[in-house]
Amino acid sequence: MLRQLWDQLTQYYCEGGNRGWYHVTNGDYRATQCVDNRYMMNVNPMLKYLGDRKILAIRGDVAETGDLSNEAMKFVNKDCGEVFNVAGATHRDMYHVEDKVNAAVQKLTKFFDETVKRVEIKKLRKSA
Repeated sequence: MLRQLWDQLTQYYCEGGNRGWYHVTNGDYRATQCVDNRYMMNVNPMLKYLGDRKILAIRGDVAETGDLSNEAMKFVNKDCGEVFNVAGATHRDMYHVEDKVNAAVQKLTKFFDETVKRVEIKKLRKSA
C-alpha cells in the first residue's frame, strides 16, 4: 500500500499535470530528500514543549499517511491535541478534492476561532 502511494505521489509531484507545480520538485532529488528529512526531522518528541497550547491534526480517514497524525498525538500534552478525520479522504484528496478540502478549512476556521479567542482572553486577564 505504501509503495503504491509512493509511486502515485512521485508521478503526481514530478509531472504536475494541469494543477500547477514547483519545478524544483521535478526529479529524483525530492524523493530522496523527503525520505532523509522524515527520519531526521521527527518533531513528535518536541510537541510536549507546546505546553497547554492546542494542536489540531487533520487527516483523511483512509489516508495512507493518517497514522502519522495519530502517532503525533501521543506526544501532545493531555487534552491539548485533536485529530480531525475527513470522511473518505486519502492523502491526495486532502489537497485537491474540493469537498474534502472544504471540510478541513471549516474545521481549521472553527479551531482558530476558538483558540485565538482563548489566547486573547488570557492576555486581557493578565493585563487587568
